[in-house]
Amino acid sequence: MSHKRLASLCGIEEKKLARLGEQKKELHQRVQTTVYQCQHLNQMIDEYRVCDSRGTNPLLWQNASNMAQVLVPMTAKLAQKQVLLQQEQHRLDYLWRRQLGRQQGIKWYQTEQRRESLQREAVKEQKSADDLAGVYGVNRR
Repeated sequence: MSHKRLASLCGIEEKKLARLGEQKKELHQRVQTTVYQCQHLNQMIDEYRVCDSRGTNPLLWQNASNMAQVLVPMTAKLAQKQVLLQQEQHRLDYLWRRQLGRQQGIKWYQTEQRRESLQREAVKEQKSADDLAGVYGVNRR
């Protein structure tokens, strides 16, 4: 594979890796937001239930009870969303790790190709120098 093509492929793989990294970062933010929302809803439910347990004002008690009942299904939906986001997070992490391995493998191969090319050039130069030395050595006798 030519050096230009290999460099191009390496660049493409790095862009894919960067794109997956951005997706991982965004998904992590979404998971964190969902966790925060779930915690906040649970805190609100607890506050409504505390208000509900005092029972000093029947209308306030009824409103608090109704609000707690409305919020409970929301926490279940958020918990389900959180599980799905975490599954997607695991999938993206797997893809990112696979892409990282691919990108590093191509980069290693590119480095090896450069090293071998430099080594071949050095051998050619040494051969040319030896040939020239042989020619001048023969002419001096």
